Amino acid sequence: MTQNKDFIKKLGVMALGSRLKRLNDRLNKSVSIIYRDLDVDFEPGWFTMINMLNDNSPISITELAAELDLTHPGIIKISNELAKKGLVKSRKDKNDERRRLLALTPKGKKLVKKLQPTWNNIATVANQLLDSADYDLLKLIDQIESELDNKEFHKRYYSFTGG
Repeated sequence: MTQNKDFIKKLGVMALGSRLKRLNDRLNKSVSIIYRDLDVDFEPGWFTMINMLNDNSPISITELAAELDLTHPGIIKISNELAKKGLVKSRKDKNDERRRLLALTPKGKKLVKKLQPTWNNIATVANQLLDSADYDLLKLIDQIESELDNKEFHKRYYSFTGG
């Protein structure tokens, strides 16, 4: 067994994705505990879609994927999970039978209203955590995402290597 207590950290920039994933998993685990303690059947991974649907119902799967920058299969997976919980309903678009529109059910709307104070508290605690850091993490993430929007990482790699 390795003597290094944090091998991923030791790998530095080469493990950036792994560190961000680990941070995401850690935060999601804590938020899951909050939902569990509140006896609410809700997953952190549903948050963005539920809120998008709350603000923009009905919306097509394609529009959701574009707005949330998620894959079409990813949207379908989450929407199916939400539908099984009775939080989301799906229907065909009257103007285009090929398109499926998603919307919150009354149960979904009720859950959003119930969770809003909890989400406000989570946001406050998250801001306190971010404020304790030396850098504005959200601003840094915005800048990196903007840079990747201008030129994806693999294109930067090939520009650097001449490949």
